[in-house]
Amino acid sequence: GTARRVTEAMCRLGLKEHGFVRYSRPAGPELVEHDLHLFIDDGRDDIVWLPPKPNACWLIDTHLGWDKRLEWARSFDHVFLAQLLDVTRMQEAGVENVHWLPLACNSYLDPCYEELSKHFGNQVDLTREWDTCFVGFLNKGVKDDERSHDRVAFLDRMFREFPNSWLTFNCFFEQAAVRYVKARVGLNVSIRQDLNMRFFECLSYGVPQLCNIDMVGWKELGFEEGVHFVGWGTVDEAVEKARRLLSDIERREEIAAAGFRMVRSGHTYEHRVRELLGVCFPSL
Repeated sequence: GTARRVTEAMCRLGLKEHGFVRYSRPAGPELVEHDLHLFIDDGRDDIVWLPPKPNACWLIDTHLGWDKRLEWARSFDHVFLAQLLDVTRMQEAGVENVHWLPLACNSYLDPCYEELSKHFGNQVDLTREWDTCFVGFLNKGVKDDERSHDRVAFLDRMFREFPNSWLTFNCFFEQAAVRYVKARVGLNVSIRQDLNMRFFECLSYGVPQLCNIDMVGWKELGFEEGVHFVGWGTVDEAVEKARRLLSDIERREEIAAAGFRMVRSGHTYEHRVRELLGVCFPSL
């Protein structure tokens, strides 16, 4: 999921337009002439072969698999971390050239309502039909970690409170967008305070997002709770805030519009690619 969407976005929308950069997945020692070999973390811990220099890595899942990603990081000229919490931790572990590069939305593959209408034509009904929606994998969190959220328990409670809801997984790109667009409230729960991809994607769909407020990084990026999204600290609070959103269509649409403008104006993969290349090629 993560690697497929991130690498596709990076190649198609960012790196490709800068023709001096090639992208290659670490499948073996085959070498091509390149200015930068970029390694993107896809959640797998079994990758042994790492790219030749000059290189850079974008590590997504340091919050779930720290030891392996620290090992990888020592092999790269430039290290980008999606999770702000782990930047200082990695620097303290002796890795230099560590930078925070948050996840983002893909402005072409994650379309909003109007773009979906053009994409699907009359084949898909985009009416706001469901009260809440969640697209993603089910996870009970990290055992014995008080920072971790039990996604299964959270969704079980939300869907009992709001039975007119939609849950699906193994669903990406336009198909994921359709499900959120058809909902009045988009649900998000990150596993371990991570500012996950869904945070940006849900905003990009033009649906009001209800997410756990303890995700780290949104404040630093300029997002405001209650303006661009609605945050919850406990499941009871999430239920209460969902009820308020469902009863106030004007506020729902205001938050959805503000979140959409914010994420599309500064938090797409095009923006992230420019930042990455600016670090790796400061003279450009």
